[in-house]
Amino acid sequence: VWMYSETKSPVLWSTLKNLAQNNWTHVMSLILQWNFTTFELTNKLFGLLYGIDKNSDSSSESKTIEQILKESSSNQDYVTYAWHRMLHILGNPNSFKAPAIFFEAMKGISSIVTLFLRLGMQTIREIPSTGTLTTTKPPPSPTLPDSNTILSIFGTWLFEAVKLNRAGFEDGTALAIETLCSIFSFPLSAPSKANFYSIHLASLYLSLWEALAYGEGKVLISVLMHSIPLFHNEVPGVRVLVPPLILAINKILSSSTPYFPAVAPPESVRSACISLLGYLICLPNRF
Repeated sequence: VWMYSETKSPVLWSTLKNLAQNNWTHVMSLILQWNFTTFELTNKLFGLLYGIDKNSDSSSESKTIEQILKESSSNQDYVTYAWHRMLHILGNPNSFKAPAIFFEAMKGISSIVTLFLRLGMQTIREIPSTGTLTTTKPPPSPTLPDSNTILSIFGTWLFEAVKLNRAGFEDGTALAIETLCSIFSFPLSAPSKANFYSIHLASLYLSLWEALAYGEGKVLISVLMHSIPLFHNEVPGVRVLVPPLILAINKILSSSTPYFPAVAPPESVRSACISLLGYLICLPNRF
């Protein structure tokens, strides 16, 4: 209804927000609908702003939302307004009380972050007839979002999820760690690697430090499995993670039994630890 009417009425949007946050955030179908809607709105917004190809979801629910959006306004101003409103309609996902609801919300946030990351990266596709590779770059634009922009939108939720590290919410917390590492590991432009805002770097390292020092199971494994690119890309300040990282690696490699084998294959976890050790050994010579 809100999309079809193209309303910008603060009263109507506030009513929807209050109903969603106060009465519906425990309903899984609402979270799934929010995931699909925000994903498709992001796709449509990127199409209007940058003319990029759509990254469509194959699920039937997503197709329903996609059809609604196709029939709704193509006005850039309204789509931008609706995207911002819908993104914040549920409030802070860290306030959700059910672990499964929290995990689904994190999945939705992660999928949108992935769209942002793809926006600034080259798209390589294979041409079946010739077997050759062609590279397609997005049109140049001074307004392409960089990593700091992504963190300004989603960073507060992701950092808080890792810092809280609530018992029973390990799935969502581990996914938040993976999403943060992907943002810092794959900056959208070369200069942005050296220009992460200091507040973002400090929040990242504080979050990962606490996860390494106090995390167990999925949370700890998520840091070990996804922090390797931080060292590979030499993200500024990454050496502050060395002390807790060594202790965490020692916990894994010195154990006579596999560490939480149900979470990840033990050989993959040990391989990640060995890769991290390889980067750590090089630090005294490098710096």
